[in-house]
Amino acid sequence: KIRKKIWVYRDSMEKNKKRAIIAILIIIVLIICYMIFKPKKNNVVEEIHENKYLILQEAGKEGVIDTKGNVVIDPDYTQIIVPDLAKDVFCAYDEEKNIKVLNSKKENIFNEYDNLEPVEGNRKDTENQYRPVLRFKKDDKYGLINLDGKEIVKPIYDEIKAVDNDFNNYKVKKDGKYGLVDNSGNIILKEEYTEIKSNNKSMWEDKNVQNGYKIIKMGSNGPIEGFATEKGKIIVPVKYESVEKQEIPSEDYFVVVQEQGKKGLYK
Repeated sequence: KIRKKIWVYRDSMEKNKKRAIIAILIIIVLIICYMIFKPKKNNVVEEIHENKYLILQEAGKEGVIDTKGNVVIDPDYTQIIVPDLAKDVFCAYDEEKNIKVLNSKKENIFNEYDNLEPVEGNRKDTENQYRPVLRFKKDDKYGLINLDGKEIVKPIYDEIKAVDNDFNNYKVKKDGKYGLVDNSGNIILKEEYTEIKSNNKSMWEDKNVQNGYKIIKMGSNGPIEGFATEKGKIIVPVKYESVEKQEIPSEDYFVVVQEQGKKGLYK
């Protein structure tokens, strides 16, 4: 009987040991799955709104309806652009391409600004290619207002454009040189570059992209390049023959630089 009890005890210990090993393996597998599939942190924080408005097309004309099907703007216009599909700011064009900005009450708004127009630019994974601002012109210079009518960029620039695949910053031109400003009008990069190119798209389409810009100046022997983050921090000085950001399938990247025909890496 004693021997039998010993064997039963040993058998029980072996079963408990196996259960413990299985439990540990399950925990390890769950941890690995979490590390692989956990949501990626994006370096750009954007406020996301639910869409409220849609373009209505009827007999070759355009208007606006809400998501309940109610007509907000009658289809009397050649084209309607809604910069933010969650906000009642509608850019309505007639046949002569004249524009007026309307709200959901069909009132003309922002009349104190001349030559208002939406700002268009490519952006990955979005229904709307327009930015949540309007460009205006005063004394042959351009500025920006937000969709509440607040002036965020003074009319001091020769040119203001959206940056492809970047919803937060705008490329501005002054005295022949380029810089960057953000949605609040803050200067991200001063106007001292011959060109600024977006590096905000990755070959890894299912991965988040660490936004940044190739910044270019004219050197004594031709163009020289560097690299800056979306916040304007220069991580590669402007002195190389070429600079290319290389995405890797994670939240990280590195920059390949070339100088006198030789290549190196910035991390």
